Amino acid sequence: MSPASVPAHPRREDMFERFLNPQVAGSMVLLGFTMSIFLAGLAFLDPDRLDEAKMGIFIASLASGVIGYLLLQKALPKSRVMRPARE
Repeated sequence: MSPASVPAHPRREDMFERFLNPQVAGSMVLLGFTMSIFLAGLAFLDPDRLDEAKMGIFIASLASGVIGYLLLQKALPKSRVMRPARE
């Protein structure tokens, strides 16, 4: 087996760069949120239970977003934290 046929493994830093991309993170969050709502619709036939499940999913998603943001603020170096552009 020649060295050219061995696939190169990405460096760990490159993998973190790829997954910390806002578009990738946003897509993963949207997929999880959508699947949760879809599965709740399949699981609960009673409209009241379905509304409770949707509210729980929304509150949990909001809480996990805030907690994730705070953890990333603390864990990432200051130059990596995305701040809104000032006008």
